[in-house]
Amino acid sequence: MRIGLACSRMLLALACVAALQVHADEIDVIDARLAAAEELRIQVKAKSSQDTLNFPTMLNAKLSFLAALAGGSESGPTHAQEQLCDDLAARVEEQLRAVEAALAEDLPAFNAAPVGEIEAIAEYP
Repeated sequence: MRIGLACSRMLLALACVAALQVHADEIDVIDARLAAAEELRIQVKAKSSQDTLNFPTMLNAKLSFLAALAGGSESGPTHAQEQLCDDLAARVEEQLRAVEAALAEDLPAFNAAPVGEIEAIAEYP
């Protein structure tokens, strides 16, 4: 009985994987749109602390440094810091709109797409 149940679960998993293969191109499109926005916000290539010297600083690191710089002063932020904050905030908003557009446009269409029929392999008690 246990072997039959294990085989049934394995066949069900294989059927699910086959159904997802049908939509691999759609998954790749969604992933590419989200990755493009992510790569502008964070440095995805940095895997170690040394890599922060080898790859350019992205929006999240710039905002973090600016916040630390402005917050560590007894006076308020300088005019240049305020301008930089406005510029970085606008760039972050642009990337967030790109993520929201990908989720609002591509994801509902993907979720609504039929994945084919997967027949029940075994009934559970």
